[in-house]
Amino acid sequence: MNSPLHERIEAQFHALGRAQQKAATWLMKNTHHAVFMSIKEIAHASEVGDATVHRLFMDLNYSSFAEAKKEMQQNAHSLRTIRRLERSQQAPPASWMKKALEVELYNFQLTFTAALEENIDKAADYLWQASKIYVAGWKMTASVAHSLSYALHFVFGNVTVIESASSLTEHVANMKEDCVLVAMQFPRYSKPITKLVQEANKAGATCILFADSPVAPSVSYCDVSLVSATESPGFLDSYVTPLLISQMIIQVIAHKHPDFVKQRLHKHEQLFSTFGIFRH
Repeated sequence: MNSPLHERIEAQFHALGRAQQKAATWLMKNTHHAVFMSIKEIAHASEVGDATVHRLFMDLNYSSFAEAKKEMQQNAHSLRTIRRLERSQQAPPASWMKKALEVELYNFQLTFTAALEENIDKAADYLWQASKIYVAGWKMTASVAHSLSYALHFVFGNVTVIESASSLTEHVANMKEDCVLVAMQFPRYSKPITKLVQEANKAGATCILFADSPVAPSVSYCDVSLVSATESPGFLDSYVTPLLISQMIIQVIAHKHPDFVKQRLHKHEQLFSTFGIFRH
């Protein structure tokens, strides 16, 4: 399945200069990398000059490199599930379980760095200080949002889950400086999430973002970004890594404030017994 960029290159290829053809051929094979690269980086990777890449996009009838890049990003996000399905069908692994484990280990290696650990620590501190916590995530990210919100509410008792775009306004109206918003933003990058983060930021609330990229649309409006790899052998993203990050945040809070957390756990155990929720 060709992207708009590929179609433009195929239509213009024979009219391009030799150096432009070299850059165009590289772009055809590496569009998924080019979406996060500058003109200089594309030129270096395709072994041509910066001016050649700039002229290439002009000759492909883009008004600017920014327009071409935006189109590549939108196409990459909209077709990623189809491409993954096609790729998995072309070369099915001997063992799906082994392949899944290999991919998750790869995600862990990309994700868990010293910088992430520092950001997890910051996120835990912001959540500890919050008078009210909002957690926003829907569709596939609901798995992370609900797990995190349950654990935070278990500890703090001040958490609200924003489960859909239809309820954003009523929650944004109540956000203020002592609130924390935790938002999930992964491809296809929900526009309502971006708007939610922007409005929370305007209200003075602290914003924590779970994302797959340091250039996700809402990153610039957030106080802390928790970036994780979500590669998968299937056609849908894997949220194992962001889920693990959410669990780490709870562990850090418990480690920093053991007496408070222990008191809350005792309270819950007493209530479980009072209401006969679990058998002994």
